[in-house]
Order: sequence, then structure tokens, then C-alpha cells
Amino acid sequence: MNEVSFIPGLELSRRLFGEVVKPLIATYWPQLRYSAALIGPGSDVLGYDTARSMDHEWGPRLLLFLREDEYDNFEHLLFQFFSTRLPVSFLGFPTNFSAKGTDGTQSMVPIKAPPIRHKIVVTTIKKFFFDELGVDLNWELKNEDWLLFPQQRLLEITRGEIFHDGLKQLQLQCDRFTYFPDEVWRYQLAVEWSKLAELEPLVGRSHELNDTIGAQLIGGRIVHHLMNLCFLYERTYYPYVKWLGVAFRKLPCSEEFEEYLSDALHVDHDFERELWLVKAYESLARIHNALELTELLPEKVKPFYSRPYRVIDAGAFSGELWKSLQGSSLAQLKYRNGTIDQLTLTEYDSGLMRSLKGFLTS
Repeated sequence: MNEVSFIPGLELSRRLFGEVVKPLIATYWPQLRYSAALIGPGSDVLGYDTARSMDHEWGPRLLLFLREDEYDNFEHLLFQFFSTRLPVSFLGFPTNFSAKGTDGTQSMVPIKAPPIRHKIVVTTIKKFFFDELGVDLNWELKNEDWLLFPQQRLLEITRGEIFHDGLKQLQLQCDRFTYFPDEVWRYQLAVEWSKLAELEPLVGRSHELNDTIGAQLIGGRIVHHLMNLCFLYERTYYPYVKWLGVAFRKLPCSEEFEEYLSDALHVDHDFERELWLVKAYESLARIHNALELTELLPEKVKPFYSRPYRVIDAGAFSGELWKSLQGSSLAQLKYRNGTIDQLTLTEYDSGLMRSLKGFLTS
């Protein structure tokens, strides 16, 4: 296995389905109606996998979706069927996986003969979406529900690939989550600008105090918020921090912003940090105005009141966006905390999501 050249996991899974799984089902279960895909967690789903990814939760794998009324009868039968009918390797990669480790992950393990501990997961569309997002597909989603969906999870169900949709429902349900509703989008923009407003004058103040570490920390937080705003204005979900920079470079606006943000993080002198952040502020203001979401706002920085720190007045952008949400249920929330991502800036945590539900939507 170590000598096998890496190929993208999505391609590996696509070929596993087309060359092995689909023919087996057609031969032995010709009446079975199902859908097949590689969606959900995994760097291979997002297309960010490399040879390094092969050490865990990577390999010949996919999901099979059954009808709700057939799942109980067929789930175990199909699992056992594939454990004896799959080849022990595919394109040089073992189809057998280890038992789950203490961290809950599995890795490819070569074997010479079945039974195979495979990763063809048999599920239903309803079960998959409940496990991923905690929603029942029969619900009519409200704006407040969207505040609890981590963008990483939304990426996981809108990327990857559906290989076969015999149930004629999987693509339809994935498409429901293509992007945030307009009011939820504006709400996040307003919150993100308000977070930026709290930080933009602090880089200059830290410089005055010769607080290099403080300026670096604040500058890093500002860069993170600017990146989040870029994703929002491009109407593109962002992944959690592990892949944030990789995904950012794929945005159309990154060609301009990457230089500003990278230099803001790597300057030799703190006063230079503000110079690069100013360029990013002004570029983002132009993007905002071009979309005509609000009244036109100044695209040039100005002093922070009587102090010399240069700011774009992010609070003005936030204020105008809140005005655009008048009449929305989101504008009536007691706390304007943003989404779970904006509140935590951490990787998705299901327990945290449940504990914050009332705080986010009260």
C-alpha cells in the first residue's frame, strides 16, 4: 500500500462505485432503489486531501442511501453482503479498515481474504441530514435555524459528489442548503462588521504602547474577520481553520486580498501592519458598495475620532446592514451574537451547538 501513488479520494470513491459497487448491486439486488454519494465529513469530500490524508478516514469508501421503509430490512444485509463481495483492495488501496480507535477514526488495513470491515455506509437521507445538521427534513427551516449550522457542515453536504440518485431526493435535499437565505446572509455581514469595528483602532494603540505581541494578536484577529467577510461577500461557505487559507485562495477576490492580509501578518514593524490593513479595509468597502446592499458608504479610511489610528468605520457598515434587516425576525433577536461560527470561531462541536441554541436564538 505504501508504494501506491496517491489519487484524490473523491476520484477513488467515484471509481469504486462505478466499477465495483454499482455492478454488484445490479447483479444481486436489481430491484433495489438507492442513491450513492461521497458527502459528509472528510478532506476528500472537499477536495483538500493529499497523500498525508491517507493515514485516517480515507480510502475506498462511499455512502449508500436507502428508502426509509426499506432501511431496517436491508441495512444489515447490505453491510454483510459487501463484507464478502468487495475485493480486498481497489486500485491498490485496501477496502478493509481498522476498528475505530480511541479517537473514533479508522485507517486502511490490508487483508488477504474476506470478511472485510469496509466503509460503505448504509443510511437514509433523513438520517444523514439529522446526523449532520440536527434537522428533520420535514421541518420548514426558519432564519433562526440557520444560525446553528456550522459552515463546515454546510460545506460537507454541498460539496463532494452524488454518483447516483435513484431515490431522486438526495440532490434535491442537498440543494436546499446551497447557501444562506438572504436575511441570514445580511445578518452575518452585520455581525462580522460589528466585530471588526471593535478591533480596528486597537492595532495603532498597541503600537503606541510598544506591545508587539498584542498588535500581532489583534492583527491576526482582524485578518480572520476580513477573510470571513470575503467569504460572505462571495457567497461561499468557509471551512474550519485547518483549510481556511486553502479555501480563501480559491475566492475570486483573493488575488487582491491575499497580499494585503499576508503582509499584515508578516510585517517587521507594527506601524506597517496598519498600512496593509487599510488597503484591505478600503477594498472591502468597494466590494460592499458594488453590491448595493445599503446606502453607499465611504471607501476611504479616516482617523478614529481625535486619535490618529486609521479606520474604515466598520460600525457604519454594520449599522446600515442592520437597517436593511428591518422587519426581519433576526433584527428582533435579544442578542445579536451571529451564527455559531461567529460566536465561537472554532471547529464544529455538537455539544456546544446544543448548549448555545437558546443564546443564539433568544
